[in-house]
Amino acid sequence: MYASRFYRSAAVRKKLVLTLALLECAPACFESLDAVGRGGIPAALLRLAWHAAVYAASLALAMLLFLPVQAWIAVFARGRDLPAMES
Repeated sequence: MYASRFYRSAAVRKKLVLTLALLECAPACFESLDAVGRGGIPAALLRLAWHAAVYAASLALAMLLFLPVQAWIAVFARGRDLPAMES
């Protein structure tokens, strides 16, 4: 989620997209990925709202975890090695 908003060129994101593309072509997995949900428009709207809420919550958690790390790297990585983060 974090990479979809703030770090689009991440290698991990590219690998995950490639993995999903391969799974869509695999005979054992494409049926579950391409399955249509039941219940009509109300169920589709409910699923959409649920997935949007999960996305927002995981994005907020990722920002809480990764933005301080990126700030640390931006401050201390200007032409020198990063200090060790020991506990």
